[in-house]
Amino acid sequence: MGLPAIAQLPGASLPGQTTNMNRSLTLLVSVREVSGIPLDRQAIVRLSTRLGGQNTMAVTQDGATATFSDIKGGDYEIDVEAVGYKAAHERANVVGVSAYTVYVYLTPEGAPEAVSPVDSRPLLTPKLQREIDRSLAAIKEKKYAEAREHLAKAGKLAPSNYDVEYLTGMVDFLEQNLEAASTHFQKVLSLAPTHERTLMAFSQLRMQTHQPDQAATMLENAVLNNSKNSQARLLLAVCYFNLQRFSKARTEALTAGEIDKSKAAAGRMIAAKTYLMEKDFGHAKEALTAFVKDFPAEKSAAEAKNLLEKLKKIEAATTADKEIPPAVTPPSVVVERVWAPPDTDEKTPAVAPGVTCSADELVAQARNHAQLTLADFERFGATERINHQEIDSNGSAGPAKTREFTYVILVQRPRPDRYYIDERRNGGEATYSFPTALATRGLVSIGINIFHPDFSGDFNYSCEGLGRWAGHPAWQVRFEQKNGVPSHIRSWAYDGKIFPIALKGRVWISSNTFDVMHLETDLREPVKELQLTREHLAIDYGPVTFKQHKEELWLPQTAEMYFSFLGRRYHHTHTLSDYFLFDVDTHSKTSAPATPTPSQDQQ
Repeated sequence: MGLPAIAQLPGASLPGQTTNMNRSLTLLVSVREVSGIPLDRQAIVRLSTRLGGQNTMAVTQDGATATFSDIKGGDYEIDVEAVGYKAAHERANVVGVSAYTVYVYLTPEGAPEAVSPVDSRPLLTPKLQREIDRSLAAIKEKKYAEAREHLAKAGKLAPSNYDVEYLTGMVDFLEQNLEAASTHFQKVLSLAPTHERTLMAFSQLRMQTHQPDQAATMLENAVLNNSKNSQARLLLAVCYFNLQRFSKARTEALTAGEIDKSKAAAGRMIAAKTYLMEKDFGHAKEALTAFVKDFPAEKSAAEAKNLLEKLKKIEAATTADKEIPPAVTPPSVVVERVWAPPDTDEKTPAVAPGVTCSADELVAQARNHAQLTLADFERFGATERINHQEIDSNGSAGPAKTREFTYVILVQRPRPDRYYIDERRNGGEATYSFPTALATRGLVSIGINIFHPDFSGDFNYSCEGLGRWAGHPAWQVRFEQKNGVPSHIRSWAYDGKIFPIALKGRVWISSNTFDVMHLETDLREPVKELQLTREHLAIDYGPVTFKQHKEELWLPQTAEMYFSFLGRRYHHTHTLSDYFLFDVDTHSKTSAPATPTPSQDQQ
């Protein structure tokens, strides 16, 4: 098979930092609750320079803002305390305008430690992941007793892990232990009320036990939480049909097909049947005729033709007989399990009220910050661990295949005002070196190249507001490849050909330092030649400090990629740890926890 890859980049220049660092500035520190609203009480804010020298304090006033006048541009450390809240620490890179605002979020005392505001999945330790993987493999092979054993072990490792609870419920559901399955599903929803897989599975159980009204309520919640969940909408259409709410059934069925073209046939058949049940024979005939024309290869095309024949007989019948609709088989839907995170456009994460931002200014700031922080680096590396799983048609992940590499990042500068990032692995890019014949590269460069001056013109950007990532304030920026502009930062290589991939996505940029904290990308549209119908990439970044360098780099820590390629589904996980410098300081390590050596059963 070919090599899916983030394209290696030509050299490109970045403008230097044009702001005068010696200019006097006013620094405003806005202290806010985790929801983004200004703190309703006074807070003490301490400001100090990272290299020592300046150390001053201020108290927040109206608008929960502390003011520091007549300071110089540069790097600062900010510590904030308030009664009833945990102390917070932020770094800030103060540049540019005469008044510069830094945002700090405070978490109430007693609240759990902050996690990602978007990806709220429970943390999986390697041992817990291993037990879950084994249970999934057993479920796939219908070895339910074996699956229970692994899930029981997983439950002891993580008693409140709702994924373990969900999978235990699924084993009961598959074995038709419906009462036990209901208990597990109810527990999941008590821990995570919007857990989509549980809402979908529980609704199917309710439909099976002839409770379409309760199933509809669950599916309505799933759609309310994720308006682009086409599978939930299709199931909801079936519920409404069984409840004889035909107009609503038709709306949901057609909407599901608009969101996901693969569900268009099922949605339109349900819609045609709703017309029949409403005795609207004119619209029914029109819908069925169009169905046969547009979906001749569908299995349900034969049913549509049969219904059309019955409609012809009704048209020729007496007036009384015309009032009797033909016998209609209630619609059914093949249920797909959720196997990948939602598309970035399915739900926009919440942002702080009343805070505006300029996408153009943020792109420029992120670009300049990347150039400044990379200026002193030429070559560094990390230990990379790749986990590969294939996902079956039911959404269950197969056994994990794992390999480790030395990942090398080169900062190339063909001339002083021009640079690019080159990324390599020991063993090269040969696909036989990877857990499977599918390889990815470019994890470091993509977060830089999204804002690179040679490529930023390829995208439309919009700043959605001040959000947060892992408890820290972050500007939330959506981007999308412009129509008619070829992709320069992502491509797939397959069968000797290169396929540029048009992207869309969202990036979280530290509001105080302009470091990239998190990045997610999706396909702007499917790639028919590759049967690439889905590709979701999510990268978490973290701070890396090397000895003998004052600059702190934010570099990828973990990356996950889900994709559907040539009719098969895959999940790749990349973990980068133990960053080090070549030549200068080969023993400098990051503070990231060491990744354990994969055991024999992880290979």
